[in-house]
Amino acid sequence: MKSSPVALPAIEWSPGSVRAYVPGQGVVAQAPIGWSGVRAVLSRRNTFVRTIRIPNVSAAEAHQIVHIQIPQHFPLPAEDVVFTFRLTSDVNAEGRLVVVAAARAEIVGQLRSELK
Repeated sequence: MKSSPVALPAIEWSPGSVRAYVPGQGVVAQAPIGWSGVRAVLSRRNTFVRTIRIPNVSAAEAHQIVHIQIPQHFPLPAEDVVFTFRLTSDVNAEGRLVVVAAARAEIVGQLRSELK
């Protein structure tokens, strides 16, 4: 039996604001206290999420294909984007459905800098 991941607080970050979500408490005004970790997440205002179909290939090959297709699905040049993806189990004659999340590399850099 597969165990469920432990729910951690999430810190939603954007260049103009920071909010915290604590499991069991919802959105809170103060920083989460007493947790062994938190997740940093970008606000939806700073991200793009798309579903695309690609050939049914390995994750490494999927990464290359998604990178090549970035300009077709996002309003940014591929070199200005940081992205991640999830391969779904939805496979048909057109290929595997992939959920892709992307953000401007500049925004991700700002977040990393502030986390340091």
